[in-house]
Amino acid sequence: MLLWRVNGVHSVGMRFAIDVLFLDEQGNVIKTVSRLEPNRFAGAVRGAHSCLELAAGAACALGLRPGTRIRFGT
Repeated sequence: MLLWRVNGVHSVGMRFAIDVLFLDEQGNVIKTVSRLEPNRFAGAVRGAHSCLELAAGAACALGLRPGTRIRFGT
């Protein structure tokens, strides 16, 4: 799930862990949080414009890390 204009997320009420990628305005990954457990916070990332939430382990499996550019089609 892509969340626009946010620089932090939480997993309060979730039942499973997720990976979170913080993106700048150009879609570059500036920070990753692997396996954010339920009822936790990840945030206030300076320069983040959006967050991409993925299934736990997906970021590593896809090779997504800081510096990777993600493009979204319309």
